[in-house]
Amino acid sequence: MNNSAPTGWRYKKISDIADVYSGGTPDRTNPSFYIGKNPWVKSGEVNSRIVRHTEEHISDEAILNSSAKWVPAGAVLVAMYGATAGKVAKLMINATLNQAISAVIVKNEESHNDYLFHSLDFNSEELLKSLQGSGQPNLSGGLIKSLKVLYPPFPEQQKIATILTSVDDVIESTQAQINKLKDLKTGMMQELLTKGVDHSEFKDSPVGKIPKAWEVKELNEVVDPLKPITYGIVQAGPHIENGVPYIRVSDMIGRELKTDGMLRTSLEIAEKFKRSSVNAGDIVYALRGVIGHVQKVPQCLDGANLTQGTARISSSKLVCTNYLLWALKSPYVAFQNDMEAKGSTFREVTLASLRAINVCVPSIEEQNKISEILDGIQYRIDTIEDKYVHFQSIKKALMQDLLTGKVRVKVN
Repeated sequence: MNNSAPTGWRYKKISDIADVYSGGTPDRTNPSFYIGKNPWVKSGEVNSRIVRHTEEHISDEAILNSSAKWVPAGAVLVAMYGATAGKVAKLMINATLNQAISAVIVKNEESHNDYLFHSLDFNSEELLKSLQGSGQPNLSGGLIKSLKVLYPPFPEQQKIATILTSVDDVIESTQAQINKLKDLKTGMMQELLTKGVDHSEFKDSPVGKIPKAWEVKELNEVVDPLKPITYGIVQAGPHIENGVPYIRVSDMIGRELKTDGMLRTSLEIAEKFKRSSVNAGDIVYALRGVIGHVQKVPQCLDGANLTQGTARISSSKLVCTNYLLWALKSPYVAFQNDMEAKGSTFREVTLASLRAINVCVPSIEEQNKISEILDGIQYRIDTIEDKYVHFQSIKKALMQDLLTGKVRVKVN
């Protein structure tokens, strides 16, 4: 940490600015403790950064029988251990906390509560560096209290907090738009992929009620007969810088497949597994890990290959690729994946199970209508998610400038 402070600013320990205390968890063996009206914040909820409501509530008796202290709205919450350790959130309601969270509350009029929140958020990396424990990393109240942060005079704190909070509001509003669109997509998928467009007559099928005009076919029946469903290279060998890229399950996590960071095998090995090479427009299916996750092969990966944990699906003339991509994401296919996944600690779907998965097959015209609607919703989600990332970048840059005094705000 650079110890030089801008003119008029000072480094202060959190203990000089605020009170820090943790909550408690009522006895889980007493069910009545968890029947009440008192909001109770768990560490996972700190991950949202703004806590407006809680998943669980506890009784008055539970508060008396534990250290689940009341914390006022406006307090800063810090996750102390577990997956969210070091994460910071602002509490917007009066609530109680569990023992995995510490509350940080300003204790004098020289400190602005929202400035403290943004400052702790900005310094969360310093907290993460201090994480103790190898199994389950954890922070201590002492570490939080001893953390030093830069503090300007109160008017500057107030102005900086106002600017950063306004950006937070935009980010939160953008996230709300994304959540609504994702809910809409889920509902539209359920509706369109099982009921279709403008149908009045339905029939029973292996995947539930579907339009009378639709068919249900095994996946193996709707793929290109010259390119059967198959997995890829068993042993790819060492990474070859200019070799043939091969798609792993870990490459499928993002929005789309990209060559960046993709491992490559030799031309000789790729040639031996030519049967599993992919072309632009093919679908790649995760047999392991995130079972059932699918991605469309982009032009930049035309001629690439697969690993043993992924499978190639090439649509026939019976189905358009975009429709099949959505059908493979449908709830009824997800249910079949869950039923067929093998193993308790390492789940996977076999090629035989994948080939036998049932998919609904409307007319090509209706397939195109369904995929166009769902593609449109996904495009809107992607567009707003890009805005969200842009706003996050703006916020990060502003924090770096304003909370270090690199850029000074004008106070009227």
